[in-house]
Amino acid sequence: KSDNEAAIGLIRADGTAKPELEPLVKFSKFFAANSHFMEQRQQESVVMVIPHSQMYSTRNFATEATRRCVRAMYYHCNMQMSSVSEYRLNAVQGIPKLLVIPSPRILNESSWQSIKNFAEQGSTVLISGPFDADDHWLHVSRTKDLGIDSVTKPVMQEEFLSIDGTEYQLGFRGDKLQRVEKAVLKNGRAAVTGTHIGKGKILWSPLPVELAEDINSTAALYSYALREAGCVSLFSLEDKISSVLVAPTVFKDAVLYVLVSESDRDTNVRLTHLETQTMLQLLVPAQQTEIVFLNRSNGKLLSQLKGNS
Repeated sequence: KSDNEAAIGLIRADGTAKPELEPLVKFSKFFAANSHFMEQRQQESVVMVIPHSQMYSTRNFATEATRRCVRAMYYHCNMQMSSVSEYRLNAVQGIPKLLVIPSPRILNESSWQSIKNFAEQGSTVLISGPFDADDHWLHVSRTKDLGIDSVTKPVMQEEFLSIDGTEYQLGFRGDKLQRVEKAVLKNGRAAVTGTHIGKGKILWSPLPVELAEDINSTAALYSYALREAGCVSLFSLEDKISSVLVAPTVFKDAVLYVLVSESDRDTNVRLTHLETQTMLQLLVPAQQTEIVFLNRSNGKLLSQLKGNS
């Protein structure tokens, strides 16, 4: 029988439980038992601004850009990050060290003013690709106001971008040739530029790096921005692992590490918590998770949940 999705959730229409209930029960018991470690959650120093104007426009590449942003920041830069809508910047607590706006193309004008205000108060703002249009696709002279002389043109199949003195090759193919645009600087060479505003700065890439085929240029740009903003990773990995997500959450006295496998095989992860130089060697089962709590002062393993889907 088909219930036409009437039983969306953990319990079927006949009252029996779906397989997803078992790991949920385990997770619930684990976090209930360790809730005393989860006090005074610390805010992430990096915030991604979701370009919702572009995401809901007729040319939506913002979904792809935000996915690439998250993957590059977590998997390649080992940096945890929170996110906020372009239209909810007033919800950001404090002054983030780094604000990332991935390939927005268009931005609401009041949102742009809020972003500049964060820079004036000390944030480093990273923005990629042209953004000289508001949420109605009407032209505004934002890059010119930053002292940058450029024009907007379609991307080529192969582009080159200089990031902190190193040149990277970016590929744009398929529909992107007709739908994705770049900013062309009057001096001809595409390079990441920086403009100081108040106590902070705005870093700008004339190419929408998150929309390129290869992720290496995005990871390089983010690594550069993190250094400029003074953001330091909480951990290091002995080996680069592209199939396991390592997501830390920092509390007052403890740090929670959640490791999620996207692989079809078990993966050994050697992780060093840099606050205490504590080395963890964890076996993350294929397509499952590993969760640990560490004491921030001495690196002691406080609690661990092994291998749950």
